[in-house]
Amino acid sequence: MRPGEDDELYAALAAAAMPAIRALAEAGVTPPEQVHLTRAFRSALHGFVVLEQAGGFGMPDSVDDSFRRVVDLLLSAVRGVAPEPAE
Repeated sequence: MRPGEDDELYAALAAAAMPAIRALAEAGVTPPEQVHLTRAFRSALHGFVVLEQAGGFGMPDSVDDSFRRVVDLLLSAVRGVAPEPAE
C-alpha cells in the first residue's frame, strides 16, 4: 500500500507501525534503518504466528522458547545498528 492508492488505509497502516518506529528512534536508530527493522520485525513475527496457527511447528520443543529466540535475534539486530550510548 502506497500513499495515494487509499489514503485512509495507508494512514491506518502507517499508524500501526509508529510504536515500533518510535521505539527504534529512541534507541538511536536512523530513519532508514527504522523502516528496515520495522519491516523485519513485522515479517518475522507475522510469519511465526501464521506458521504456529497452521500447526507448522510439530517438533516437541517449546514454541514459546522459539518465539523468545526470534525476538532476541531481532533485538540483536537493533543493537547492531543503534549507536553506543554516550558515557
